Parts: sequence; structure tokens; C-alpha cells
Amino acid sequence: IATGGDQPAGVLGVGIIKPGMAGINGGTSCTVQMYSNDLPIDRDINYFIEISPEGGYAPEGAVYSGASALMVWYRDNFGTLEIEEAEKKKRNVWEVIYKKAEEVPAGSIGLMTIPYFAGAGGPFWDVRARGVITGLLETHNRNHLIRSIIEGQAYEAKRIIEAMERVTSIKLSEIRMYGGSSVSDIFNQIFSDVLNVPVVTTNTTEATALGSAICAAKGGGVYITFSEAVKNM
Repeated sequence: IATGGDQPAGVLGVGIIKPGMAGINGGTSCTVQMYSNDLPIDRDINYFIEISPEGGYAPEGAVYSGASALMVWYRDNFGTLEIEEAEKKKRNVWEVIYKKAEEVPAGSIGLMTIPYFAGAGGPFWDVRARGVITGLLETHNRNHLIRSIIEGQAYEAKRIIEAMERVTSIKLSEIRMYGGSSVSDIFNQIFSDVLNVPVVTTNTTEATALGSAICAAKGGGVYITFSEAVKNM
């Protein structure tokens, strides 16, 4: 049974089947997809527009250097102490790293990360864009950098969502987060605070696989509608 692309399947896997909802993939790339019943077209805003397996449209924007990618960059280049702490305490290194962000106030005392480490994705599309870390003070430390990376992702997602809202004339009311970074409470809370929208997580981070399974269940006749399949799976 053919299902759909990775991101449309992912947002289906977290139950994005009606307008007003959006899915954010906190994986290697930070993709944002809203659900729309109507085809959103704007000559000045260039999205991927994908077909949701459910039948509607899913405009997609993306930060190619997403949450997981930039956190791996941090771990590999600056995370020696966090790695040592995780080994000593027999904990997952990501638990240790994200915990450090909780020790920093909102705004990271002026430290800002612009997450264009691999250029700017849709709808802004600029391969020449570059990542920037700005506002450094002597009082900053690695913990501030961790939080500023997450905040930079959240503010870029906000830019994408605001453009989507203009094109679709749909006001976002709920975010559903999936992907590796969605297991972090501070990651989800920062996105909720920046977007001023509730962020909901699900029982699985593997939403794309679940979305494909939902399509298979619907196509195989296990469930009559996608809504029924989403509710039960």
C-alpha cells in the first residue's frame, strides 16, 4: 500500500487532520507543516506544498540545520563536559545537555543563534544565508549557547508559521511536536513560549512510521476513515 512522503506521513502520525493544527519535526531538520483544506498559493512565499494522505494540503517550511542537527554540532564541538557527566552518572547525554538549558533564563541573556548553518530553507530559500551566534558576553557560558540554539530554532519556526498563517488565512491553535528533540520538556516549552501556542507531544517520536501505518490500516480496510485510524492508533 502506497502511503505518502515522510513529512506528510509524520504530521498524520501525530494527528494533524484539520485546519488550525501544525506539526513540527524536531529532528535533523526542523520542518513545519500546517494542514489546509484549500490549496494555498502566494507568488511571494515559496513553500513545498504536499498532499496530505488524508486528502488536504500540507504547506511545508523548514530549517535545514534543525534542532537535532545543531545539538549534535554542539555536542561534538563543545560538549566534552556533558559527555563526561553523562558517562559518570550513567545517563543519556541528551538528558544532560537539555537539562543545562533549563538553568538559563528565557532570552539567554541576549545571546542569539540564527540557525542558518546549512542555508535558509522554505519559504525564504537562500543558500547563501549563514548561521550566526551573536550577543556574546563574558557572563555567557555553554549553557546559554544550548538554550540560544533552541530559541533560534523556535523563532525561525515562528517566522515560517506567521507566513503560513497569512497564506492560508488559518490561525494556528495547536502544535504537535515529534522527532528526537520532542522528548525534551525544555525544548517543547521554549517552542510553546515563543509561538504562544500549546505544544502537544505524542507517545512516539517515530511519527512518520506511525503515519505510514495509519495509511496502511485505512487502505487495508481496518478503519473506515483517517480520523478513526488516528484516534485508535
